[in-house]
Amino acid sequence: MGAVFSAAAQAPLTATASVVEMTGNFGLTLPVMLATGIAAAVSKSLSYGSIYTTKLLRRGVDIERPKPAACGKASRSRT
Repeated sequence: MGAVFSAAAQAPLTATASVVEMTGNFGLTLPVMLATGIAAAVSKSLSYGSIYTTKLLRRGVDIERPKPAACGKASRSRT
């Protein structure tokens, strides 16, 4: 469960904390950390963005690669 969420959201720390808190078994911390880390790394190499950034990409917003600032278009203040 933690590995699937980690891969979809690309958030391994959140997935690890959620699984440990829901199960109450702190002995699972190391195996869950390993599984979520591998799942996030594989997801990152196979796809661009998470389930959250994909929705923004469909709207035309790319938060991971912002547009460069336009040179020569300085804001002018009226005085």
